[in-house]
Amino acid sequence: MKNKDPKKEQLKESILATLADMVEVRTPTESIRWEACSLVKHRTHAFNLGSSPIKAIPLYSNKAVEATNTSVNGIMGYLISQNIRWFNVRTKNKNFEDSDEIYGAKDYMELVVTTILNMLSQCNFYASTHLATKDSFVQGTSAEFIIDGKDHQIVYDTIDPTEFYIREDENRKVDTFFRVYEIPAKTAVKKWGNKLPKEVLDMIKNGSGHQRIKFIHAIYPREDALSQKGEILFSTKKPYASVHYSYVGDEVFLESGFDKFPVAIHRWIINGTGPYGSSPIIEIIEEIKKLNKMSLLYMTAADKNANPPIFAPEILKGRLNLNPGGINYANLKSTGSPELFPTTLDLSHLYLAIQTKERDIEQALYTDLFSILMRQEQVRTATEVREIKGEGLVLLSSIIGNLQEEKITPLIMRTYNLMLSSGLIKPPSEELKEASEAGIVKVELDGPLAQNMKAYHQTTGITQGLEALAKVMELNQDSVVNIDFDKLIRIAVSSGGMPQSVIREKSEVKKIKAAQMEAIKAQQKNEQIQAQAALDAQRNGKKL
Repeated sequence: MKNKDPKKEQLKESILATLADMVEVRTPTESIRWEACSLVKHRTHAFNLGSSPIKAIPLYSNKAVEATNTSVNGIMGYLISQNIRWFNVRTKNKNFEDSDEIYGAKDYMELVVTTILNMLSQCNFYASTHLATKDSFVQGTSAEFIIDGKDHQIVYDTIDPTEFYIREDENRKVDTFFRVYEIPAKTAVKKWGNKLPKEVLDMIKNGSGHQRIKFIHAIYPREDALSQKGEILFSTKKPYASVHYSYVGDEVFLESGFDKFPVAIHRWIINGTGPYGSSPIIEIIEEIKKLNKMSLLYMTAADKNANPPIFAPEILKGRLNLNPGGINYANLKSTGSPELFPTTLDLSHLYLAIQTKERDIEQALYTDLFSILMRQEQVRTATEVREIKGEGLVLLSSIIGNLQEEKITPLIMRTYNLMLSSGLIKPPSEELKEASEAGIVKVELDGPLAQNMKAYHQTTGITQGLEALAKVMELNQDSVVNIDFDKLIRIAVSSGGMPQSVIREKSEVKKIKAAQMEAIKAQQKNEQIQAQAALDAQRNGKKL
């Protein structure tokens, strides 16, 4: 029996104790989250050897399933799609000047966005993030692990919500992620080789490589695991420790670390004090259950109307053929004729109630908004359509903001850092680095839905402002000097989604304007010379 490292034993105990606390926190949220998945057929057929707590249940209405798919597909199609340029990167320096003020920033940001979009289209990102988006939409919380794979191929892995546990820091940012999962022993050996405990390696030798083994992958701040003496137990010097533990062998077998938290945790709605989010499905789960019950009643009643019960003579028991065209031989005078049980039910009120409930569910799940976005309006004017869409988009503003903050920014920034470290993206210039030092790098959604939202807010303000300016200028022409028209046009075209590479750097605009001014001055000077020459010629002519 090998001697166990006391420090690793303390680390193992710390991990198991932390997991026990996290399990206690997650448990009260589980029943409603897994029920939400069952009610919209999400993750009910995952490959998990029947051990998943998410079970398939009988559904008598498919409306919530359809509405969920429409909204999730709408979010993906209008926010995050490989067919569009769907995000931008901006930076502000420590004096809060934006990238427009930093020379070279716009071109570099454009290069970063183009390179990342090209890479994302060549890997599993879109399939993975679609599943994660549905996870958060249905049961409130999703987790996307961004891994630097072989040959610098970045891999995106959406973790099953039944497998992971999370914890927040004092600012409600998730900084701890534990995953408890099972994989076959032979898969573990391919992944970690001889780093695994001896007991796992022995399973391969004994021909038991197909058996599944339970593991813990723990990622959390290294200072959160301390020994009894107050010493940090992790061997890594990275800010975030990554520790793998195997239940077979009862051993911590691998330690590493990350410079940045490598998991994008997205909560659709953050509420209460717990780390797990709520969702549109959870918010209306009782209404979905009511619709399911009403639909069952309707189907049962309709079935009774179409196939009513029958009173039949006892002598015909087992001999009565009720199939279409069925022939029954009987002496009706002695046996009597079978009779239908009267079940003419009026289902119109129940049908209308079901339709009302379906509309309520579609509205709560934003289906009507995406229907408006997809519908081609022929009667209304473009301005009216924009206003209708804008009013609907306001409802999504806070949700999209949270999606951008918790999901998109971590995904893109980790992707950027991995590509930067592997040389797939060239580093920024020293001038740009210096200008943005201690500044802010922001990832902004820029797909059609985000553009519509931005355009609605910004262009509405621009339009209303110009209308007010026009009225003021009728009274005072000099008031126009209060408007910086150069800045106005830059904001207007940016909100319309124009690529940053098309918009000239401010320094370049200044040079062009300076050249134009010099040309105007030169022209004015030539005109003055010509006018003076003409005047001199006129005077000389008079003298003669």
